[in-house]
Amino acid sequence: MTRKQTILLILAMLIVVIILVITYINLLIPKPVYRSAQPIEPPKRLVQDFQNSFDKTEPNTLSVSEKVISIPEESPLWFASITFQLASKTKSYEVKPDVSENTLKKHIGHLPASGLPGELGTCVLMGHRDTALKVLKGVHIGSEIIMEHEGKEYAYEVADIYVIDKDAPLTFTSSDEALLVLVTCYPFDYLGPAPEQLIITCKLK
Repeated sequence: MTRKQTILLILAMLIVVIILVITYINLLIPKPVYRSAQPIEPPKRLVQDFQNSFDKTEPNTLSVSEKVISIPEESPLWFASITFQLASKTKSYEVKPDVSENTLKKHIGHLPASGLPGELGTCVLMGHRDTALKVLKGVHIGSEIIMEHEGKEYAYEVADIYVIDKDAPLTFTSSDEALLVLVTCYPFDYLGPAPEQLIITCKLK
């Protein structure tokens, strides 16, 4: 065996060891499933069924109850702002009016087919766990979240936190209350593509 072959063999062994270590670390990371003590009452009827959020056959489209709604490319305009009142700190972020890939790379996005802040129905915001929505790691039942939209402020309280598989369809339902739903990947400290999604539901105070 030549010196070059020996070096390549050692490098291959190191890569295998690194992969095994990462896999072992991910197995050690706890994956709790959160449930609220007072779950939100089941809504009266299903109005939105998002299969994996995006239609894979057509980029920048979103399937909603058999209808396809075009999603714009990253918008330069801000839709609203959101403030998380946590025990250790208060963090504020701007919210863009779309959930395009470019938007979610850096920002929180508002799902165009969902409701508006402060109105009856479900307002859905999405983002990644390693960018703006990593702040959700410090959110718990009872945390206060404030949204500002068109010059008005709306205070929400976290009512329910739960986890679903990443391949499970995201299903949002109608409501006779003003709800805010935050969606991000989970767990926060997972190395590599996250296997689950974190869903946080808030009620208007």
